[in-house]
Amino acid sequence: MNQIVITGSVGKDAQEGKYDVTFTVATNRKWKDRNGEEQEKTTWHNISYIGKAKDAILTIKKGDRVCVIGEQEQGSFRKQDGSYGNYSQINTFEVYVQPKVRQSTNDLPSADDPDWLK
Repeated sequence: MNQIVITGSVGKDAQEGKYDVTFTVATNRKWKDRNGEEQEKTTWHNISYIGKAKDAILTIKKGDRVCVIGEQEQGSFRKQDGSYGNYSQINTFEVYVQPKVRQSTNDLPSADDPDWLK
């Protein structure tokens, strides 16, 4: 079974192609090196969605946090300069958009707001 699950930030708005909807997702990994200095690595993932919920996927925008479940595909391509490059693509069958997190306590509803508990 080839299954991958990633959670990250959308790098570009979802775009409709002839047969699919595509977008990119960045995942970050942070760690401390031998010297105790923090390191960070960002990996970009190309996402391709083919399914019945294309209209819902098209609402995904740059900056959204998503969880993507799918199959990973790897390959190579020839660049304009004649050299070869590698790519990794996730052919997804499930995408979950995570709710936006409030940025400050100023965004919290007032306790006097009657709709607060709805």
